[in-house]
Amino acid sequence: NYWAGLFLSNVGSWMQTVAQGWLVLRLSNSAFVLGLVAFAGSIPSMLLAPLAGVAADRYDRRRILLATQSVQMACALVLAAATFWRFASVPLVAAVAIVNGAANALTTPSHQSLFLNLVGREDLMNAIALNSMQFNLSRVIGPMLAGFAIAATGETGCFLLNAVSFVAILIPLASLPKLPRASGRSRGAWIDLRIGLRFAGRDPLLPRLLAITAALAVFGTPAVTLAPLFAVGEQVDFSAHT
Repeated sequence: NYWAGLFLSNVGSWMQTVAQGWLVLRLSNSAFVLGLVAFAGSIPSMLLAPLAGVAADRYDRRRILLATQSVQMACALVLAAATFWRFASVPLVAAVAIVNGAANALTTPSHQSLFLNLVGREDLMNAIALNSMQFNLSRVIGPMLAGFAIAATGETGCFLLNAVSFVAILIPLASLPKLPRASGRSRGAWIDLRIGLRFAGRDPLLPRLLAITAALAVFGTPAVTLAPLFAVGEQVDFSAHT
């Protein structure tokens, strides 16, 4: 149930990513603004990711995920309302992107570490493989469905479908019992953070993996961000879409 819910939620999130880019481009008709809004949504991940990992170790991951997924659902509903009642603006979309990015930054470490609680160490590698499969599959299906949804209902349909998709992950999360914390609170959060950074720096493999991940984030993500611009070409006339 958790795997299926996660897959549906990720499909909805990719639909929102495409619809949000299309909406920003329609409002601004500017590739620079399109990239700027995407960058604004990425700032929380850069700032909060280390602290989010500490929080995943010190607090109930289920509650963290319930809170962050609820916030992301609310963000989708705000965008759906803004497009449906035609009060959407670039500053509003950017603000929602920042809030959504902060929730996503807090989600990732808790989600990744939750697998150990769900399946145990023996099946952990299988769980990671299945998670990678559903994530990459959602990256293919989500944008494809977003294209059909935007053509049929506009951006509002994508945002609403994404909001509904969070129900598929909230229900399994709510049914889980309270999960044990990986560590107690005897040490301060900053101490835990320094220990994690020191461990990553001394490991012979982790710095290389982090460099590869950073390279993909810098050079791979813009292709998805600028996809609406590639779709409509250099000359954009959105009068037919308003």
